[in-house]
Amino acid sequence: MAQEARSRATRRWIAHLALTTTTLALLAWSLGCAAELESGASASDDAQNPSPGDSGNNNPNNSASANNQAGNNPGNNNPANNAFIPEPEERFDFQAPRSSRNYVFVVNTSLDAVAKVDARTLEITSIEVGDRPTTVRTHRPENLAVVLSEGSHEASIIRAGDARDYVVHLELPPGLNALEINPTGEWALAWFDFDRAQADPDTVIGSSPPFQDVALIRLTEGQEEVIRLTVGFQVLGVTFDDDGEQAFIITRTGVSVAALGEIDSDRALPPVPVADAGIEDELEREVAITGDGRYAFVRSGGLQGINIVDLQTQDIALVTLSAVPTDLDIVPGEPRALAVIRQSGELALIELPSALDAPEAVQIIALGDEPAGQAELTADARKALVFTAAEERKAITLVDLEDATFQTYPLRKGIRSVAIAPWGTGAVILHTKQPGDPAPGLNQDELIARSWGYSVFDLETGFAKLTTVPSEPGELLFTQEEERRRLYILFNDPAQDVRQVEIIDLASLNTQTLRLGSPPEHVGLIPNDGTPRVYISQEHPAGRMTFINEASAEVKTVTGYQLNSLIE
Repeated sequence: MAQEARSRATRRWIAHLALTTTTLALLAWSLGCAAELESGASASDDAQNPSPGDSGNNNPNNSASANNQAGNNPGNNNPANNAFIPEPEERFDFQAPRSSRNYVFVVNTSLDAVAKVDARTLEITSIEVGDRPTTVRTHRPENLAVVLSEGSHEASIIRAGDARDYVVHLELPPGLNALEINPTGEWALAWFDFDRAQADPDTVIGSSPPFQDVALIRLTEGQEEVIRLTVGFQVLGVTFDDDGEQAFIITRTGVSVAALGEIDSDRALPPVPVADAGIEDELEREVAITGDGRYAFVRSGGLQGINIVDLQTQDIALVTLSAVPTDLDIVPGEPRALAVIRQSGELALIELPSALDAPEAVQIIALGDEPAGQAELTADARKALVFTAAEERKAITLVDLEDATFQTYPLRKGIRSVAIAPWGTGAVILHTKQPGDPAPGLNQDELIARSWGYSVFDLETGFAKLTTVPSEPGELLFTQEEERRRLYILFNDPAQDVRQVEIIDLASLNTQTLRLGSPPEHVGLIPNDGTPRVYISQEHPAGRMTFINEASAEVKTVTGYQLNSLIE
């Protein structure tokens, strides 16, 4: 999704240990700061790369039973004859450019440098980092960037300024290839992402991958240091509580919790188990952490319900549901989760702490035969768009989670993924494509079925506008200027010489196509102190980036930022 975040206010890593999913294009959208982590966090061990989307989820005549006895073997009540088929979901690109308040940072692996592009002047500064930099993360309020260089096992901390850049290089344990900064900008964590290493043809996985090693990096100016942590087996993702005071390291064997301000030396953080030991390596699992960091909700391919884990006491409670859930989301700012159950066509709203003691606290919304496998929550969590990407269903359901009502709307094509705009009244639906190419002589339905396409959907009216496009949609970005709410979608198909961005005005639904000088790769937003600019990085041997001024719609392209700079 360069996506910097998911459409729900949570992050997820979904693991498909024995399955692979179709790699979708990556989504990005922004709410002033391109949705990093907001009030909840979810992690699941995912299969492989990304694209669009982010998802969220589910006649209150049914009720689920809650079981708060940790010893009751949570996780082994799934009927043996009920084969679980996970919903395909997406993951994000670690090597996309990242923006701070005023700059875009782009790693150049071959030159061992980072290009800092000033959004105001388009001036380019090259900053030397370690050998083979691959990943950059930013913290907007401070124009702070952290770069991970895999070749030299280094983290470079960059505090960008107009006159000079403050840069510190720190040695890391070998083999780490993933990086995240906490919400306060005081800490970063680096770890080894096995799935990413497998997907990267340039990465050679040695005989001793650092499956349980995490580097905690103190970013405070003048106090920079690396603290080595030992955690559970195979890190799947890292997330934080709302205050940024705790880090949750999601592993194959549970959640290792790091109280960031209390760690001042190397230490081991044994994981808190999130499931019965017999299903530690389940086929598919998703872990979502509440915003206060107290509880974890756990969905698993072998679990007919949701495990609730108290991360302080390590107690596990099972909330039994009608079938195996296919999606899970934390409601932002609240100790509630939303689970989607495709087999029974239900949504389950699970609220803490009441769900631990009272079965009636779990509200079930029955959708009947309507498609239900995944859901996308609006930012206020009052509504959800519910759909399935596991089968070709040409419909989407809008659920009002407050009054437990829903309405299903027909679509012209099946759904790959959905992203809701930050303001919550609009969404984009990326569609499936049937085999074959569009060609003269096809009837209308065949032409649409064989074409790539997307629909812009109005949550207030149910109106959808379908647009068929010449190639597969790539990354996308919502912007949120009050007067100009737009959607940007990238398209790149060398075989058809497609290299463009479509800019959709979300008030009129009119579309402008901007052809680019080179194939687009990533799209993002720079706040730029109240004068936001959209940037589109492109494939080019010397580096090329196009900037669009959101206020004036002025377009400028800078070429050569990987060597010197040249403005066209």
